[in-house]
Amino acid sequence: MYQQQPAYSNKRDDPSSPELPAEILHTIFEIEKQFTLSGIPKKIAVFDLDNTLLLGDIGEAVYAALKLQGHLPGLAWEKYRRLLNASKAEAYCSVVTAMSGLPERTVHKVTLEVLSRKDAYLELEKSFIAVPRPHPVMARLVTYLRLIGYHVHVISASNEISARLAAWRFFEIPPFNVFGIRQRIDRGRLSGELFEPIPIGEGKVAAYRRFIGSIDPIIAGGDSPLDVPMLQMTDPRGFALWVGEEKVGYEIVQQKIGKNLKVHFLQRPVDSQLDEESSND
Repeated sequence: MYQQQPAYSNKRDDPSSPELPAEILHTIFEIEKQFTLSGIPKKIAVFDLDNTLLLGDIGEAVYAALKLQGHLPGLAWEKYRRLLNASKAEAYCSVVTAMSGLPERTVHKVTLEVLSRKDAYLELEKSFIAVPRPHPVMARLVTYLRLIGYHVHVISASNEISARLAAWRFFEIPPFNVFGIRQRIDRGRLSGELFEPIPIGEGKVAAYRRFIGSIDPIIAGGDSPLDVPMLQMTDPRGFALWVGEEKVGYEIVQQKIGKNLKVHFLQRPVDSQLDEESSND
């Protein structure tokens, strides 16, 4: 069913679209030279989805759309916001378990509607939730990495149905390369039972090992402290990529993992996230 949806036109082949930063390209060239000499069994890149590959959060946007359409009577948006302040892991899981009882096809349909929206945001309970769009430089990077032989994967703390649709729609990353929060589906309806590992924090490492394998990624990218364990898995011959609005988080990540691994910073447009309290995973 994913193949029936046309891939998003992000002008990857348009010379006017954003180019990859020179320092990132240089690092990739150096990596390629190393591997040409030493060899490597498989080149893997793994990225977070929300606010890394995407400008915005697909899980939050789909949740908001479901609420606006009357599909989710429980878990008010403000309660979700409060949960984020107490425990991001609990908040992310609560958005997924709130969909318990919904037909899988409803989540699929609403996700596609969100991905096709032309407006910039959804308004819910006086909050503005960004409609996700591909980060143009990240789209360029994914295309380039695939061109030179990388297997590109996504590990996200959004629900897996929406994460897979977004990754395919915007980046042509196949669904079997995308892993999100998974829940049991019983007779076509979602249940409140979540499958381990939950891909949040150390759970992203567990998801990588279970679903992708034992070979460390050459390139890993994220935007949140919860992505740091995944970034720390990166092969020391490769690099980690921090996507953010400012360099504060990047400097913290550099302090944690920068001694043994090159870390690049990629600017995320400040106005891409319209909800001032919006979270990163």
